[in-house]
Amino acid sequence: AARQRGAGLSLDNNTWAMVAVDAAGIGAPSSSAVVEIPAGAVVRSAGLYWSGGVPAVTAEGIAPDDAALGSALLVAPGGSPVAISAQTVERQGSRYLSYLDVTEQVAAAGSGTWSFGGAQIATGLGADGGWSLVIVIEDPTLPSTRVAVFDGLQVIASGTPAGFALPSVPGGAASVGIVAWDGDAGSVGDAVLVDGTALTRAASGVTDNAFASWADGAVPLAPGDTNTFGFDTGVFAPIVTAGTRASVVVDSGAEVVILGVLTLVTSG
Repeated sequence: AARQRGAGLSLDNNTWAMVAVDAAGIGAPSSSAVVEIPAGAVVRSAGLYWSGGVPAVTAEGIAPDDAALGSALLVAPGGSPVAISAQTVERQGSRYLSYLDVTEQVAAAGSGTWSFGGAQIATGLGADGGWSLVIVIEDPTLPSTRVAVFDGLQVIASGTPAGFALPSVPGGAASVGIVAWDGDAGSVGDAVLVDGTALTRAASGVTDNAFASWADGAVPLAPGDTNTFGFDTGVFAPIVTAGTRASVVVDSGAEVVILGVLTLVTSG
């Protein structure tokens, strides 16, 4: 019921003991997401990101090193699991963020259901984990825009918002996207702001719970499941910017949020 955001229930990963599930059926803890690339569009960049809590030991009973944290399985639409190794692995305390450039793979396989699994992720009470494909496309049918992708492991604690000054267009539209971990669906007060205005999360329609465990494109474990218990990936409704630099602030409120990716699309 909590996976379906049932009324009166705790919706936070801190309340529940997380277990490993092979939802994609690839022989390792896994999940899937649907990618939709418009016909005629060209994939210019595709990054695969995954993170979770570092487990005490691997299946082999040893402490995971960067090589273990950067090892996983990726399944393209209609394909079989392929072993992958991250190009970068960042660690901060008990957290890590792995990244792999998969532009060639996404350009070749395109739209459909992608699956990922086999990552090193701690389980138990309060655990979280998740992965995301961040894809930049060129589509001649769309208005001219500028696209920027900023990545890197950043722990945003209560009372210490992260601020960014990013290029924008006076009177133009700016759309922010995020990939983040450890947000709590049941805790409000966290927000993403542009020039002081809190953005509306497209998935939920609210401004005061930016990190509420929504994963755009995720294939649910069962029909109606939308709560991803500490993992967020998706976009906010566009906002008009006033100057040539937009102030973007990520405020975790009373929570701790693990930010991995922030994207900015500007037009005008």
